[in-house]
Amino acid sequence: MKQVEQINKDRVVMGFDERKSSKEIEVILKETFDVVDRKHSEFDIKIEGKEITFLIKNITYLGNPHPTYTKRIQLSNGWEEKLQNENTFIIGIYNFKGTRLYVYFDKKNFVNRRLNNSSAHVWANDLLKGFQDGIFQKIDIRNNEIFVLREDKFYEFVKEKLVLDKNIQTDEFEFFEDLKSSLGSNWNGIDCYKEMIRENYPNKYQAEWAGFFFEYKFELFLQMNTKYKSICEFNKQKKKGSIDLDIKFKKGFYGDLKVHSKSSSDILGNDAKTIFGSVKKDGKLWYIVVNHSTVKDKDKGYVTTEYWNKALRKEDLRSYHSRMKHSVKLESLQILEINTYNLNHISEFNQGANSNSLLRNPKIKINKKALKNFLIYESNI
Repeated sequence: MKQVEQINKDRVVMGFDERKSSKEIEVILKETFDVVDRKHSEFDIKIEGKEITFLIKNITYLGNPHPTYTKRIQLSNGWEEKLQNENTFIIGIYNFKGTRLYVYFDKKNFVNRRLNNSSAHVWANDLLKGFQDGIFQKIDIRNNEIFVLREDKFYEFVKEKLVLDKNIQTDEFEFFEDLKSSLGSNWNGIDCYKEMIRENYPNKYQAEWAGFFFEYKFELFLQMNTKYKSICEFNKQKKKGSIDLDIKFKKGFYGDLKVHSKSSSDILGNDAKTIFGSVKKDGKLWYIVVNHSTVKDKDKGYVTTEYWNKALRKEDLRSYHSRMKHSVKLESLQILEINTYNLNHISEFNQGANSNSLLRNPKIKINKKALKNFLIYESNI
């Protein structure tokens, strides 16, 4: 066995996996539920006059050579038929030194496939957020939805979602979904410039228009959806010496907007000093990231380049032509959380020197391989 990252209340520590036998899981469930029957990892539960079935497995380390924060439950052969029953659900149980968490895995992506050696995945950061928040909801790029539930929230979740079939969404999750729907799927450079110019947006003439159009769209989204002002506000007043980040969340932390080309492996962030200071002060920080594919303007006859230079009344209509984007196709929206735990999994990126030979401050970099331990939401656009 190998020591891996474990959740000890609201801290992440190194330790060995703890596994419970089916009999021990039955004893645990009986503290809260009426357990009608047990067969291996299959538990029949009676709740609110309705009988449902849990297929339960221990949450443990994914195994070498995977990072120590990767975890899973292993799905059993024979579950395929059982999952056809609408009242049968996949549950992971996590135990470590008295910390107990449950993970509900949406079964829709497992129902119609063979489960031989299949796993359902969860990461240490997901478990940590479940303990901290009581209930943590997540969706990934494959549209797998999970809920991580602290022990004291599990019964209510089972009753509301699995028995009464209520739609459960955290406020933040609803915010992410509506934001994604507001973005569109294709941004054309000239059209984006025209819209920002028409609305007299402060950064309407920036060469890297895609990033500033995202800021524009985000501000517009908050203006059009005033209910989300209870979640965050756009940080317009960036005074010298203040935090240079785009968003202030009402729960007392900051965030920033990023556009990221899918051809780039790592996500480059802000000034490292800013990020480390913000996370250490507030406990966490969110990146709201739009991933996109890019059409270069040089491959489209320099039309966006020339439009931009004419708008700025420049004589050289090909200025910036090698870097100008013609258009971008939005691929996905990601929300990344950097917190005091996974801060240790980011690295610094040295930018080199300015034209005056003074060294630029290093920025943070989130390696693609470590990305899943930062993701709290991901969905195709």
